[in-house]
Amino acid sequence: RLKTMAMTLNRNELSDIKEYAEGLGVKFRFDPILNPKLDGSKTPCNFRLSPEEVVKLDLADEKRANEWREFCERSIGPYQVDNLFNCGAGVSTFHIDPYGQMSSCEMVRFQNYDLRRGSFEEGWHRAIPEFLALKPTSDYPCGQCELISLCGQCPGWAYLENGNPETPVEYLCQIAHLRAEAFNTKEL
Repeated sequence: RLKTMAMTLNRNELSDIKEYAEGLGVKFRFDPILNPKLDGSKTPCNFRLSPEEVVKLDLADEKRANEWREFCERSIGPYQVDNLFNCGAGVSTFHIDPYGQMSSCEMVRFQNYDLRRGSFEEGWHRAIPEFLALKPTSDYPCGQCELISLCGQCPGWAYLENGNPETPVEYLCQIAHLRAEAFNTKEL
């Protein structure tokens, strides 16, 4: 399997990369969603494709477009979540950085458990569930958004992008709305 990030630096080479992978008999996919660095630097964001370009790439590949249509068909709709975290982070996976800090996800840097001061058991069975049970402290628009499954909105990403885990990442919102417009067969 070959995967690449789609960005301004290689947007005109994606079809060549796909052709190369197919020539090798391996599956190819790309991810057009660049996030800030883990230290909060937004330098990678300078190489993001515009939301319109992301959806144009989705539409250009028939298989990818069909996958998005099927996903929209089963995933868009009324959504109500009370917790800040609504993804799979910390459910069956975790992240430990080189300094022994355990978190629910590699992007979540605003909450962690120090394994140098406690046990893995304590971190996995007490700390991570406490992190995942966090409730938004303000009006959290993502918790009621019908398109949240399309956007990849996440507290870790929001913290890196905005310095606040509850502030939506506008770039992701824009892509979600454009994808819903392009692929949704239901009336919103």
